[in-house]
Amino acid sequence: MRGCKGKLTQAAKEHFTKLYSEAAKCGAAKPGLKGQITFHSTLEDGGGLSEFSVFEDKLGAPDVVACIQTVALSLEFPKVDPKTPCVQLVHPLTFP
Repeated sequence: MRGCKGKLTQAAKEHFTKLYSEAAKCGAAKPGLKGQITFHSTLEDGGGLSEFSVFEDKLGAPDVVACIQTVALSLEFPKVDPKTPCVQLVHPLTFP
């Protein structure tokens, strides 16, 4: 189990780095966009996100949020043992 957690942690860092990069593209059409969105996601045993929902929205740009959700749901993480409980993540995205 410890090795699995390490793989997930590294994959999460890599995938969320990609998500942050893509999020910047989603917001690029909105000059001066500022604020933060906090997402809640659930990682399923197959390696994909079964949920990626807005936990808190201080950005106020629904089209940007929808774009980010589409990108996030396309990310794949390492597969986890189906006997383990699902992995839940809460993570912020900040637009300076």
